[in-house]
Amino acid sequence: MLLTGLVFSAALLANPASLLPNSQAVSVRPAVITSDPAAPVAITIPAIELVAPVQTLGLVPGSNQIATPTDINLAGWFDRSTRPSGWGTVFIDGHNPGVFAGLARLTPDDIITLRTADAATYTYRVRENRLVDNSQIDLAALLYPEGVESALVLMTCAGSFVEEIATYDQRTIIIASLI
Repeated sequence: MLLTGLVFSAALLANPASLLPNSQAVSVRPAVITSDPAAPVAITIPAIELVAPVQTLGLVPGSNQIATPTDINLAGWFDRSTRPSGWGTVFIDGHNPGVFAGLARLTPDDIITLRTADAATYTYRVRENRLVDNSQIDLAALLYPEGVESALVLMTCAGSFVEEIATYDQRTIIIASLI
């Protein structure tokens, strides 16, 4: 299953800072696809009693679409997003039904913790819970939420399943800030 509406342009992949206002004042390097000890490997969300492994995801081969986790019980970190603690956005998606089935129940101030491969932990506080139509997903806004230097974005399917496109017509999007 692909996340419809999340298509990366070649310009974004080559220069993500180009989407930021006053981008000349900010230096952002695209993430390098490597085996990274700073990559997230586990996510914990006490408010929905979630503890789950996180796998590393890239783009679907031959496309500019983000791959989805290979198992409904896994969350997936997009390896071209930031690593926890870095400037920018850590982007993690997961299936619903599946690992992120309870995501829509999160509210502001709920806590999310990521653990990385090198055993570091990073704690985030939920700022927003949004329900967005696929056609309205703004990738630049997700990767660079206004007013947040280090953010975590979680996303999962919501709404109704549309047979013609083999996915759901909406997404639940959680935006959290590093604390």
